[in-house]
Amino acid sequence: MKDAIVAALLGAATLGACWATEVAVPGRRTHRVRVALHYVVLIICVLIIDVVTDSPLYALAGVAAVVAVSWIWPRERSTTLESSEHERHGDDVAANEALDEVERLAEAGELAAAARRVTEVEVHGPHDAWRLGRVLELALERSTEAEPLYRQAVEAVPEAIVDLTLLLDETGRAAEADEILRALPGEEEAACRVKRGRALRAEGEVERALAEYTRGVELEDPVSLRYLAGTLSHEGAVDEALRWYTDPPFGADDPALRLEYVDLLQDLGERDAAVTELTALRERGVPDADRILGDIFADEDKIELAVTHYLAAIDAGDAKALTNLGVTWRETGRLVEAEVALRRSWRDGDVLAGRSLGRLLAQTGRGEEARGVWHQAAAAGDEPSGELLAGGDR
Repeated sequence: MKDAIVAALLGAATLGACWATEVAVPGRRTHRVRVALHYVVLIICVLIIDVVTDSPLYALAGVAAVVAVSWIWPRERSTTLESSEHERHGDDVAANEALDEVERLAEAGELAAAARRVTEVEVHGPHDAWRLGRVLELALERSTEAEPLYRQAVEAVPEAIVDLTLLLDETGRAAEADEILRALPGEEEAACRVKRGRALRAEGEVERALAEYTRGVELEDPVSLRYLAGTLSHEGAVDEALRWYTDPPFGADDPALRLEYVDLLQDLGERDAAVTELTALRERGVPDADRILGDIFADEDKIELAVTHYLAAIDAGDAKALTNLGVTWRETGRLVEAEVALRRSWRDGDVLAGRSLGRLLAQTGRGEEARGVWHQAAAAGDEPSGELLAGGDR
C-alpha cells in the first residue's frame, strides 16, 4: 500500500512537471521541444518510482504514463492553439475584406461611399493601419486622421515611413521628416529616399526628387545613383548625367548602371560606344548584354549575328531574348521558328510575346486565335494588345 501511495504522489508530481514545461515553453511552433521535455521529465520520474518502490510493476505503469501523457497532453494543447489561431485569422480576413472594399470604392471614385464605409474598418496590425492611412490621406484628404495611422505602422511597414514623411513635408514639417529619415540605418534611409524621389517625380517635383536621390548617393546607394543619373538624362541634363555614368563616386562596375549608360549612348546615336560597352559587359557574363547586342544588330539587318546573340542570352537565362528572337524571325519571314519561340515565351508569361504572337497568328489567317491571345495579353496589362484587339490590326 505504501508503495502505491508513493507511486501516486510521484505521478502527481509528474503531471505538475508536464504543466511546468508547458508554461515554460509555450506555442505551437515549439511543440516538439515541449514533447522532448515531457519525455525527459517523465522518464526521470519513472526511474525514481522504480528506485523508491523497488517494484518493476510500478515502473511499467510509469512507462505507460509516459506514453499517455506525452502523447495526449501536447496534442490537446496544439489543437487548442491551432483553433485559437484559426479564429484570430478569421477576424483578420474579415477586417481585410472591409478594408479591401474601402480601397475599391476609393479607386472607383466613389468617395462618399468610401467615407461612410471607412468608419466600419477595424485595424488589425500595422499593415492595415498603413493601408487605411493611405485611403484617408490620398483619397479622402483627411491627413490629420492618416498621420497617427502612419505612425502606428512605421516600425513594421517601410512604405509607411515614406508616406508619413511626405505628409510631414506637405504640412510644413520638412525638418521633422528629414530627422525621421536620417535616424534610419543607411540602407533603409536610402531605400526610402528612392521611394520618395519616385513619388515626387510622379507629381512633377523633379528638383525635390533629385535632392532625394542625391542624399541616397551620399549614402553610397547604387539604386539612388541610377535614379539620379537616369532622371537627369530624362530631364535633358545629358552632360551631367554622363558625368555620373562615366565617373561615378562608387559602383563603377554595377551592371545595372552600365546598362543605363548604354541606353543613353543609344539615345545619343553613339552606336559604336554602346557596342563597346555591351561587349565588355558580355565578357563579364551579364546576360542582358547579349540581348541588347542582338537588338542592335537586328535593327541593322545583321540577322545571323543578332540571332547568335539572342541564343547566347537565352542560354544565359534572359527570358526577354526569346521574345525578341521570335519577333526578329517573324519580321524576316521565318514564321515557323517565330511561332515556336513566341508560343514558348508567351507560355512562360511574357505579355509582349502575346502581342507579337497575335500579330503572327493574324498574319497567317488565324484571326480568332489572335484575338484570343490579344485579349489575354490586354487583361495582363499590355495596352497595345488591347488596341490591336479593338482595331483588328494585322
